[in-house]
This record gives sequence, C-alpha cells and structure tokens, in this order.
Amino acid sequence: MTIVEVICGWPAVLASTLLTVAGITRRSAMIACAGAVIATPFMIFLFFTPRFRLIALPVLVAHYVTAYALRRDRRVVAAALSAPFIVLASFVFLLATTAR
Repeated sequence: MTIVEVICGWPAVLASTLLTVAGITRRSAMIACAGAVIATPFMIFLFFTPRFRLIALPVLVAHYVTAYALRRDRRVVAAALSAPFIVLASFVFLLATTAR
C-alpha cells in the first residue's frame, strides 16, 4: 500500500470517522478537528470526480464546523454536522465494493 493510498484511501476515511466519533463522545473539538484534517485529502479527491463535485466541499466544510460546534458545547449539532461525511463515505464505499 502506497503512502497516497493511506492518505487518500480507506484507512484515512476510517481513521477520520473514528476520530470524529471519538471527538463527539468525548466532547473534544481537537479530536474532531483532527478527524476533519485527515478527511480532507479524500474529500478533495471526491471533489475532482464528476459525480461528487457539488457535494464534496460542503460536506468537508460541515466536517470542520463539527469541531467548532463542539467548541461551543453543541454536541447534538456536531453529531448532525458529522452525519453527511459518514453517509457520503458509506455511499462511496458501497459504490466501490459493488462496482463491476
């Protein structure tokens, strides 16, 4: 596995999701921000694909705003803002695993 695959691939998506969930459960904006930073290369990759061009950047911004919401002690808002990333990553994973 090359370094590009680790940075932009599924290990980064999994790490980002786990960090974001851990940040929300521990109410730590820094952990959630680390999850957003790790997700950035994957979301930029999706931005350059025709199918996800319009949705990748707003989802990335929402992922960063998750950390801001946690900083303001808005845990429910943070969970709602992190949901689009989890849904998008799950959808891309489903597309990748069922492609022929």
